[in-house]
Amino acid sequence: MNDDYMSMNDILAAISLFKYLYDNGKSDIVDGWKGTEFYYDYLPEIFYESMEAASQIVFICDEENYSADKWYFADSAMTEYYRLARKLCKLKGIGRKNDPYDKAARDFIKYADSNPGYAFDLFLRTGIRNEESSHILLYVYHEFNNPFDLAEFINSVFDFYREKLQEMKAEYERLTKPLKLCEQLKIPVKLEVAA
Repeated sequence: MNDDYMSMNDILAAISLFKYLYDNGKSDIVDGWKGTEFYYDYLPEIFYESMEAASQIVFICDEENYSADKWYFADSAMTEYYRLARKLCKLKGIGRKNDPYDKAARDFIKYADSNPGYAFDLFLRTGIRNEESSHILLYVYHEFNNPFDLAEFINSVFDFYREKLQEMKAEYERLTKPLKLCEQLKIPVKLEVAA
């Protein structure tokens, strides 16, 4: 077998990633590779394309002098998720320390990041000041050798934020609908927020 061709494991990993992307509405990436004869040299290109599909902002800084590279992922849906989480918690009288939305996101990331084959440290930032305030920062170590699982992981994390954001918007609409009606009818409403 020619070393230029991908191994069966590489091909299966690429197919698995393509299936994940296709199933989650990113078929344009998959379509771009149709009819391509796969060579080993294509692996990094497939990997980086799929990583770029994960979020609106991707920044990869190769740090050759250090033991790890910095990979930064941000998306407006992630920041909006945390903004809306704070609003919902305030409406429900829940303090930030008990935020169920933040806990759900952290639990999802922890579960999705349970693959011991990864060689990176993950840092989650949940700011709301601007679009990039909420982001994921990865320090990827040079012994890292599982690119397709990482691409699927990052894509699944941002898919989680986008999907849950839609659910939260519906919940917010449901909770604020009576308040909006009272405002329209000029009925005074006093909200009591638990300490």
